[in-house]
Amino acid sequence: MTRRWGIVSKDKSQLIKLDIKRYSAKSLKILEALKREVKGQDRSLLNIVDAFEIKNAGLRSPNRTICNEMLLGPSGVGKSETARAVALTTLGNREYLTKIDCHDYQASHEISRLFGAPPGYLGHGNSCILDQINIDSHALKAEMAKYPSISPLRVAEADLRAIEREIWKLIDERYEVPSTKMLVARIDWIDQRLQALNRQRREMNNRIHALITAHTGSDLKNLFSVIVFEEIEKAHPALWNALLAITGDAKITLANGDITRFDNSAIFLTSNVGSEAIAKVVSDKLGPGFHFERKKHADKGQLSYDAAKKAADATFPAEFMGRVNVSVYRHLSNETLFEIFDLEMLKFEENFLAKDYIQLKVSEELENLIIKESTDRQQSGARLLAHKISKYLLRYFARLKNRGELDKGDTIHVFLGADGEPEFYREPRLLDPIEKIMHLL
Repeated sequence: MTRRWGIVSKDKSQLIKLDIKRYSAKSLKILEALKREVKGQDRSLLNIVDAFEIKNAGLRSPNRTICNEMLLGPSGVGKSETARAVALTTLGNREYLTKIDCHDYQASHEISRLFGAPPGYLGHGNSCILDQINIDSHALKAEMAKYPSISPLRVAEADLRAIEREIWKLIDERYEVPSTKMLVARIDWIDQRLQALNRQRREMNNRIHALITAHTGSDLKNLFSVIVFEEIEKAHPALWNALLAITGDAKITLANGDITRFDNSAIFLTSNVGSEAIAKVVSDKLGPGFHFERKKHADKGQLSYDAAKKAADATFPAEFMGRVNVSVYRHLSNETLFEIFDLEMLKFEENFLAKDYIQLKVSEELENLIIKESTDRQQSGARLLAHKISKYLLRYFARLKNRGELDKGDTIHVFLGADGEPEFYREPRLLDPIEKIMHLL
């Protein structure tokens, strides 16, 4: 039989070996950005970077999403944070993604909020979460942010946001209003108003596209989007079936006949399926909620992957599993927890202290206590860190600020007191020339 791809040379000495392990500069930049936001999950992040490497090389299969990543593992280990990190890296804002909490879609009729109500049903023709305008809106925001000096664009953006706020407010009311005779008139009014708002939204969206194109020459076709389905195992199987079209053909037909395309979308599906199986694999523990040590005689990463994958295969249809790339997020090591603590502290300073140029220094004892309390709860992951930081720091900063005891430029030291409570100290302030004279007098 003739070999279609030819016969390789038996003598490699005359060939030049290529380095296939090194990423391109652009992909390395993406990887480093993701690793800054997601700690301890480098192996899983590489799968995402590989997907972007293929996209940037123009080698992606037509009519396919950029990636379909199923992220398995216990709570609080970075699954949702990964999707936010991709949004931050690509669009400049961690909130520029379409997030779908699947526990809100456990009944079949609730799926209509995602894809629209079928013809003949109440709400047919209204906006839905996965229409093209909605999933593209985050990339459009990122584009608009690049051109703050275009005044007509700022006005159009404000008008679009006002329209969208009214649309989603009415949609929430529409699905909450009981279908009683007394409220039929209200429901009819909502539907008519939504149809008018949807027309205005399309017109305003087209106007924004035209303004950006006219001023910059940018082509806004096929905008990039990040879509995350949180806890996919809790969704009704009807949603799993719909995802077959998204992950397989990168498009889906909505109830109103419109087509939403996902061929420039990164799809993430998070799930806690297999968490108990992973916990059984990892036997050495440090604290009831975390497993830090690894047995030398076994590859715990591979065993955890096998256990979680087996649980997912038993939960989801084979056709569904065949269209996603599975990554298993590991339990967080002690070292990783301290890295996440540093990251959360950086966010704390940026959100609450940076505007007043206040510097914060925390003792090692208090840092250890916050991390210990954050990991006491079983299966909590690192999710409690922000809450514990608020408990030990934020509320006390609020008291000091409201009493006028904090000034711009202060440096605050926080220690752990003997009673287990934090103690705040301020460095002496540098006196300005007038204050120095008054102090000497």
